[in-house]
Amino acid sequence: MFRKILFAGAAAVLLHSCATAPSSAPLTAQDLLSGDYAVSTATPFDVDAFLGAFPDWMTSSYANASFDAGAGAMVIDGLKIGLSAMPGMTLDIVEVRIWSPDIAAMEAVYAGTADYVEMSKLVDRVALYGIQPSGLQRASGSQSGAMTIDQLVFDGVSARSFAIPENPNAPADMRPLRWLAAVNNSYAFDGVAYSGLSFKMNDNQGNEVSISVNEGFARGYDRGYTAYQSARNIRYETSTIGTLPVQGPKEVAFKKEENPKDQKKFAKILQPEFGRALEDAVSNPVAILAQAYGGTSSAQSIEFVEWSDYDLSKILPYLVRWQMPPTSERNILSLGRGATVNASQSLNGRMIYSAARSEFDLSNFAWLIPTRLGMAETGSMFDAGAMMDIANAQGVNTPEFNQARQMLADIGLEQIRFDSSFDWLWNPDTGAASLGQTAAIQGFADIGFGVDAGGPSFDGWLALSDGTLDAEPEDLISLANAHFAVRDSGALDKLFALAAAQSGAGTGEDLRAAAPAMLRMSGAQAAEINPRIAGYIEAVATFIEAGGEIEATIAPATPVNLNALNNVGPDTLPDLLNLNIIHRP
Repeated sequence: MFRKILFAGAAAVLLHSCATAPSSAPLTAQDLLSGDYAVSTATPFDVDAFLGAFPDWMTSSYANASFDAGAGAMVIDGLKIGLSAMPGMTLDIVEVRIWSPDIAAMEAVYAGTADYVEMSKLVDRVALYGIQPSGLQRASGSQSGAMTIDQLVFDGVSARSFAIPENPNAPADMRPLRWLAAVNNSYAFDGVAYSGLSFKMNDNQGNEVSISVNEGFARGYDRGYTAYQSARNIRYETSTIGTLPVQGPKEVAFKKEENPKDQKKFAKILQPEFGRALEDAVSNPVAILAQAYGGTSSAQSIEFVEWSDYDLSKILPYLVRWQMPPTSERNILSLGRGATVNASQSLNGRMIYSAARSEFDLSNFAWLIPTRLGMAETGSMFDAGAMMDIANAQGVNTPEFNQARQMLADIGLEQIRFDSSFDWLWNPDTGAASLGQTAAIQGFADIGFGVDAGGPSFDGWLALSDGTLDAEPEDLISLANAHFAVRDSGALDKLFALAAAQSGAGTGEDLRAAAPAMLRMSGAQAAEINPRIAGYIEAVATFIEAGGEIEATIAPATPVNLNALNNVGPDTLPDLLNLNIIHRP
């Protein structure tokens, strides 16, 4: 699930290329990609002045320019854009259509003389067709890339000037990250959409990476906040020949002397190892992927992903200044809510994972701490047998491994089909927290787990960390209640069959039939420790014997702190926790 969320997040980042619809209905991708658009009051403008308004580090040339009076757009044919930081590479665009730009506002924004607070409207709409970079090669041809975008449309673009404040404690190598944060905190658009995105990168050692997206869309972007974004038919593939040594720069990126105060809370991400890893990833990304997927071909796909209320607008200014946001900034970020439809992953042509639908909620934080994490999957499949076959083909061919693989097939757990959910809630004002997880595994069991706990509030944790509260966390964290339930739908048969195969003692049926009597015999002795234990054992024995459901609940009269749990023995623990275990048919 987390891998898929990261993959979906990477696809969403593609939507942030740099849009107000005339209708009150929410803007859609089709409005931008295939809807008719015309501005009857538009007039021609100077294309050279428009292109000249962009920063000096961007160069441009074109074949022809004309005015389409029916659409109210200037049309530029054969536009080529170059970047001074990437000599030898150009962005070739077959056709560009531009509606109603404000060239004076563009000049002021890009020259740094525009307002640093208020936004300026730059252009009504820009549509680009047939985008293809040339010269995507690095390290004397050891790596090369190719990219095409059929169509890219921006609507309602606004911006403001930005600056990166001086901060002597900010490492010099973090300036690109700060610059990126400043850029993302300086523009807005009503909508952006693209279609036909294809990107490939390979190296001369036989490794290749490719990404394709049929359609991407975002609306309501404002200085780090995105109201909605989506993508259709995403596919990410890697093909590697094995683990390769990374040939990256030898110089360490982040040096201690550049950070004399050790950056306190930022220190952990500024260690030399992180710097080397970052430089390696930038200088040789294909080899990095080769290490990750050594010797395999991987393909991941998502039919549709959508995401809403993704908000970094409050945290970007702190990143630009290279400061940690104060803890008084409680509602400072949201990673949004969203869903994926028909996601899958395969290795070496074998499908190992799929999910019909996944939903997630990462939208609630207190400062940088999540107060709600919610995830759910329906129609999921994990092919453990395929994973073991792939590992076997790569050399894990041992008798023990092959025996485990055969057991998996014997008990029918090669493919695991399931629905699942996960929820985490934390109240920063009271410290109350709850955790819940469910899994419904076809032909095996329905499993549910939940716990409610108490603990320090957000301010309490701060007081603990700075020493103003003289207490131990174990004294402040308490268990309020908990439950764990299992409903059998084949798990008992499979697990006893597995135990029989491992021990060689009879069949699974024999072991299951004998187990309840053995448990009941031990229950009589255990009852001497605490009378409740006999009831627990009887519930477990009946569950093994007849199936059905077994549930364990903890419901103490008052919450029990962790220190109390550490200092109690098995004779009094069941009473302290009010532990009950019951069986239901």
